[in-house]
Amino acid sequence: MNIYLASPFFNETERKNHDAALAIPREKGLEVYAPLLHQRGRESVSRKTWAEATFRDDAAAIRRCDVLVPLFYGLYSDSGAAWECGYGYALGKRIVAVHLHEGKSNCMVNCSCHANARGLDGLRAYDFCALPPINDYG
Repeated sequence: MNIYLASPFFNETERKNHDAALAIPREKGLEVYAPLLHQRGRESVSRKTWAEATFRDDAAAIRRCDVLVPLFYGLYSDSGAAWECGYGYALGKRIVAVHLHEGKSNCMVNCSCHANARGLDGLRAYDFCALPPINDYG
């Protein structure tokens, strides 16, 4: 099974959660594509060239994945992870969202997901072989 990890990684907490979420499916023997680990070098190309190549690479990885795992931090989360989640939904991908916050989430995220896991412990407990639906919207 091939997992796409959609996660912000712009501060220390997000990086820590990204790294933990990356390790969990790998420990289960699953392949994981994480955009942070597949970024092209920006030194020798323009911002536009880099951005377009990154977009194409990540969109292709979403098309190849079996399950998309976005990390969310509440009602207003990362725009990139939200886009990746929406694109995965449009492609008919199973989405297992990991909610890393207390309280409610956006209904567009919750309702597009096959499963809504609570925290990294919820991701750790999730059975990627059976893919059970979890519709706990918080």
